[in-house]
Amino acid sequence: MVLRRLVLAGLAALVLSGPVAAQAWREEVGTLRVGVLAGDNQAYTLVEIEPFRLYLEGRLGIPVEIVPGYDYPALIAAQTNAGVHVAFLSATAYATARAACSCVEPLVIPATPEGDTGYHAVMIAPATGPVRSLDDLAGRRLAVSAADSVAGRLLPLRLFADAGMGEDRFELVPRNSPEAAVTALLAGEADAAIAWSSLTGPAATGYRTGVLAQMVAAGTLVMADVRVVWESPEIPNPPLSVQSALPEDFKTALRNAMVELRTADPVALDAVDRAYGGGFRPATLTDFAPLVALFERRAE
Repeated sequence: MVLRRLVLAGLAALVLSGPVAAQAWREEVGTLRVGVLAGDNQAYTLVEIEPFRLYLEGRLGIPVEIVPGYDYPALIAAQTNAGVHVAFLSATAYATARAACSCVEPLVIPATPEGDTGYHAVMIAPATGPVRSLDDLAGRRLAVSAADSVAGRLLPLRLFADAGMGEDRFELVPRNSPEAAVTALLAGEADAAIAWSSLTGPAATGYRTGVLAQMVAAGTLVMADVRVVWESPEIPNPPLSVQSALPEDFKTALRNAMVELRTADPVALDAVDRAYGGGFRPATLTDFAPLVALFERRAE
């Protein structure tokens, strides 16, 4: 009889623990505030994203409020100051926020239908030229993008320096875009150039997405004429960033809702992501480590 009572008590505890735990995070979060980039079209943005808001309310069982931000600095401030619980940020905006405050972390990132979740900064050189590796850049000319370009200049130069190839060891050839940097290479004005690419898909077409693919499609680049001699770690697609202090059960529930969005509600997916179209994948702090390190050093 005693054993039977203990078993029944244990079963009752298991039955109650799930709802009680779920209720705890719902009460702590209250109304979920989601920051989105809206610019001057805040009213339009709220209408367009409504299917996504309704989806989250149904999946999470709590009220959801969309908070439009004029620009990324406004969204960064809203999230780091706890004005919103989660925010759709660019990769650069997230890295800026994380470098300023460890109170945010990436939850998910969008993917393409083919499964691509980011892109790479790449260094290319003539296929028959002397530059075949990063070490070969010493004493030569490197075409790069504008001074504020993350993939076209800032991140690769930081990674080069970390590998022992500081800017004092080669000559910069500044251009205003990755395409212009590649054009400088093709014109013989540089010995190598920085561009960006998914590095997925057929190499002959310049891979699936990126500057190389765009130039091949435009007829201004033949991939047989160049080689990729260096690539960065993957630069992830723009994340949905979440406040780190929120309950782990809530983060899990929201992550699952975002990962299942593509199959559960395609209309809601289209409302919140028209650039990628492949749904969302889980993201980690490690995915953004190179970018965050870059912005931490720039803040020093």
